[in-house]
Amino acid sequence: MYGIAPKLPLNINKVEGFQATRTIEENTQQNLKHLILTAPGEKVMDPEFGVGLRNYLFDQGSSTTLARLESAIIEQVSIYMPFVQIQLVEVGMTEAQNENLMQVKLTYSIAGISTDEILNLSIDPKFNR
Repeated sequence: MYGIAPKLPLNINKVEGFQATRTIEENTQQNLKHLILTAPGEKVMDPEFGVGLRNYLFDQGSSTTLARLESAIIEQVSIYMPFVQIQLVEVGMTEAQNENLMQVKLTYSIAGISTDEILNLSIDPKFNR
C-alpha cells in the first residue's frame, strides 16, 4: 500500500522501504508540526515559511509574547494550510522542577473531514542549544 508522504523522521523497514503517512489526518498533523517548528528563513526558497516556535523559548512568558505566538500560528496556517480550520490555540510556559517548558495545544479540523484533531507540542529549551 502506498502512503501519502514520507513519515518524518525518515525510517526504513524491510517490507515497504521508507515509512509513509497513511491518512490525511496523519499527514496534516505532521505538516502542522513542521510549520510550527520551522523558523522563518529556514526553508529554502520560501523565507516567510514557518512560525519558529523555538525562537519564543527564551522570551519571557508574558501575555504579549504568547499572543504573538498564537497570532503567528494562526497566520501561518491560514497562508500555508488553508484547508485547516483552527478552533483553538493554547500556548503557555510552565515551570516544573525549575525547568521551563513551552506547550502548544492546537485544536483544528480539516476541510471535508468531520473529525476534530489535536496537536500537542512541548518544547524543552535544554534540547535546543
